[in-house]
Amino acid sequence: MEDEEESGPTIRDNLTGMLIISMLVSYLGYFQYGYTVLVVHNPASHLISNITKMEMKNLKVFWFALSPAVIFFPVGGVTGVVLFGNLVDKYGRRYLLLLNNAFSLLASAFLCLSNIIQIFKFTIFASFITGICAGIFSCCVPIYLLEVSPTPMRGSLTATSVLFFIFGIVIGQILGLPQILGNKEGFPLLAAVLGVIATVCILLLLICPESPRFLFIQMKDETKAREVLKSLRVQEDVEDEIQELQKEDLYEYEGNEKEITIWKLLCMQKFRWPIITVIVFMAGSQLSGINGLFFYAEKIYEAMQLSKKNANIVSLAISVIAIFIILTAINVIETWGRRIPLIMGFMICSMTCILLTFTLEFQVYNPLMAYLSLICIILFLIGYMLGPASIRIVILGELFLQSSRASAYMVGCCAVWFTRVVSGLILIQLELLLGPYSLLVYWPSCVATFIYLFKMIPETKGKSFLEIQKAMAERSAKPKKNKQLEITENS
Repeated sequence: MEDEEESGPTIRDNLTGMLIISMLVSYLGYFQYGYTVLVVHNPASHLISNITKMEMKNLKVFWFALSPAVIFFPVGGVTGVVLFGNLVDKYGRRYLLLLNNAFSLLASAFLCLSNIIQIFKFTIFASFITGICAGIFSCCVPIYLLEVSPTPMRGSLTATSVLFFIFGIVIGQILGLPQILGNKEGFPLLAAVLGVIATVCILLLLICPESPRFLFIQMKDETKAREVLKSLRVQEDVEDEIQELQKEDLYEYEGNEKEITIWKLLCMQKFRWPIITVIVFMAGSQLSGINGLFFYAEKIYEAMQLSKKNANIVSLAISVIAIFIILTAINVIETWGRRIPLIMGFMICSMTCILLTFTLEFQVYNPLMAYLSLICIILFLIGYMLGPASIRIVILGELFLQSSRASAYMVGCCAVWFTRVVSGLILIQLELLLGPYSLLVYWPSCVATFIYLFKMIPETKGKSFLEIQKAMAERSAKPKKNKQLEITENS
């Protein structure tokens, strides 16, 4: 019937061949990021065999010897984030992804050699190089996806990268099983998978376009930007997006926001509240208790009296549940928006953190409580995957304009990598002193993040980057107005 309303365009209707290739190469980058976490951490016991007795005696901190990757992988990650901040605006998103995949191919070779050479210092170096690649991927993939995606699909397409991160972890878990490649003989093949994926990405990146936003605003190449936009969009007419880019370019010029370095970003008063907001939700995502979740999972499996084989199966099942939660988050991000899932996720994490503490305490006296602990882990995972894990990389890029976005990603991802290390170190020390009550240390951070985001974070769904910038400026102005009113009333 003519009177019937036509259904709106679906994601499939907005996909072009070039956009699909750009998405695929980005998702494979995040797949490598997830896979390297398992490759470096899971078979650490095989890598640790490269430590000589003399080197073991010289190590002053015993837990450090148990897993050197715990330190050198995230240190490499922070180094990668810093390299990203210095290179991405100079050479472009596509070029940096191409360079990093070549670096990932090299890291794969180093990991293979570390098992053959069996020198502990070389193992540390291989872990460090792999961490650098992971650090660059953690920033460059979401920023590239944000800038090539159409506005109505920007959130869902960027959040999908987290799904491939989980895929990387799941594939790493499966291949890392002792009966497959999770042994000393199979580890070189486990590392070689990384090199194969990196090679595929390099070939795809040769035909991928550069970010049209980077070309237009930062490289001042309107002709090339228009050409790239036409290849990424279904419609031939891209004048609306060109006009949006012109407005953003003018806004940055008038606000003296061109060529924003990391120091300028941290010093300019205009960026103070957006940067604080980014640090709060990026660091808060790691201080929510997620590290404790996986730390205590092994103890729960032991309390349930599961064999090593069954424990691996349960661990894989939890990863599959995480995949379904991420799929749910991808489907709701363009309907619920970003704000509701993010805030809801922190709220669920804060509540289950308390419940998990008590179930872990009482499972020592009643083995049935271990099953309740497992349920609490799944509930925590639902909250974490629904909000902090999937939404943070989207909203981080949306809160900033083109010239300041790379520096903002550098700050946010450094906060993630740094708090990941600190959180792990704190948990190890506190667990020895407090046992499961160490999880309660994360609860205030989770609650504080929830309250701050509820008050400060704007909704960004369906808005242009310029509209989001103005909305954030309005919210940032409220604390100043309230402070001025208090001063006036007191005087």
